[in-house]
Amino acid sequence: MMAMDNQPFSIAEDQGFIELLAHVQPKYMIPSRRYFSDVMLPKTFKEIKARLLAQLDEIHAPHVSFTSDIWTSQHSVESFISLTAHWVDEEFQRCSGVLSAQHFPGSHTGENIDQMVSKMMREWEISEERQHILVRDGASNMALGLRLANVASVHCFLHILDLVVKDSIFSQRTIIDLCAKVRRIATHFNHSSLARNELKNLQAEQGINLPLFPVQDVSTRWNSTYLMLERALTLKRPLQIYTANHDVPVLSLNEWNLCEKILRILQPFFEITKQVSSEKSTLDDKNYVITTVVDPRYKLKFLNNKESAKKWLLEEMQLQAAVAPANTNTHAADEDNNTQEAAGLAGNKPIEGETAARR
Repeated sequence: MMAMDNQPFSIAEDQGFIELLAHVQPKYMIPSRRYFSDVMLPKTFKEIKARLLAQLDEIHAPHVSFTSDIWTSQHSVESFISLTAHWVDEEFQRCSGVLSAQHFPGSHTGENIDQMVSKMMREWEISEERQHILVRDGASNMALGLRLANVASVHCFLHILDLVVKDSIFSQRTIIDLCAKVRRIATHFNHSSLARNELKNLQAEQGINLPLFPVQDVSTRWNSTYLMLERALTLKRPLQIYTANHDVPVLSLNEWNLCEKILRILQPFFEITKQVSSEKSTLDDKNYVITTVVDPRYKLKFLNNKESAKKWLLEEMQLQAAVAPANTNTHAADEDNNTQEAAGLAGNKPIEGETAARR
């Protein structure tokens, strides 16, 4: 429980937990918290590390990829660095394991990152020849540190997508102001049980038996802001009634319309983010259809028929959202034709109208 559920060692001395174990096994005497911290934790760590080292040996995992991140604890100013390994075993099953989450004191310079990463690689006996690639964020110090450590690395796709959405959508003043208003509305309901009860009653008057409430976003996560706006739009009518009679921000008609437009634009990005974030996501996921459209080199050149292109994109977006398309009879033929055209565009031939497409 302490390791799996992140419970504190003090749980061993909690009266309720002691009584529970006494009921389950009266003869068992639970050890002190010091036993778990000083004896059991180091012992368990050594056992699991030995097991993971066996899985990561050169025979079972000849090539290993990695993910790594640096973060600061929410409860202190201490920083940490993590290293997670990803590999394919002999049965071609994907495996992963957190190798290290270490305290990272001092400045996060490229040289210090180099030392930390190299130390973790040596500790887990993973030679440079077996290090395939490491997925990282776009910070220049992280890129420099991995280059100094001689570890090949790539910028995380979702991190790039996150930057695209933030820089193109959530950097606009009108959208910033809208989100601030919706955030204050959510905060109001999160801090007032009376407000929640009144909103619940307003929904009951409209025949909604399972009430919903505004959700608060995390400012650094645009997808949580998406969910906040989505919930606000779902509760549009009850919120309009409530805000008209209380001292909370009121959204204008234009702001509600803007909310709808934001959600409509971001919906494909939100679905792609969910899919790619899945542990089961692979390179063969068909994200290329939508990403090709936003590529300034190709845009709709990938699709030779405008109407079938719209239909195909809609089908792909429905598939991304796990919604069955209404009709897929012409999909396979269109896919073959469009794939052939894409192959030609991806070659060395000059792309007609490329300058215009980039605009």
